[in-house]
Amino acid sequence: RIRMAGREAKVLAPRYANIDLEIMICVAPNAYRGEVKDAVLLALFGENGDSGFFDPDHFSFGMPLSRAALIAAIQAVPGVRAVERMRVRRRGWFGWRDFIEYALPVGMDEVVRVANTRQLPERGAVKLVMEGGA
Repeated sequence: RIRMAGREAKVLAPRYANIDLEIMICVAPNAYRGEVKDAVLLALFGENGDSGFFDPDHFSFGMPLSRAALIAAIQAVPGVRAVERMRVRRRGWFGWRDFIEYALPVGMDEVVRVANTRQLPERGAVKLVMEGGA
């Protein structure tokens, strides 16, 4: 075994990038809005041990929020016809704007966080606006 001595290691303190999203979803004509909304929330946040798109294990330091991956996760839900529009806000950094870039970058010492809990809204939230459907 080799032991390295005398090397200094620096570790940056982690910070969270708390993100709010507003997503407009077009529901298929043969699907019910409420059922599709519940299924989309399940795909994004998981339930009872299942991991969703925003599971903390899916994001690492400096990993951006990919718009294409988010849209793919939503459109994989049965009953979703299209993702019409997305708006994004990063708490403490910028207000609401259209999410049109390929990815939302974060710093090397930051981790994307969207918890979507009513008790802690400052940790990021998702608002789904459903249009169409049966």
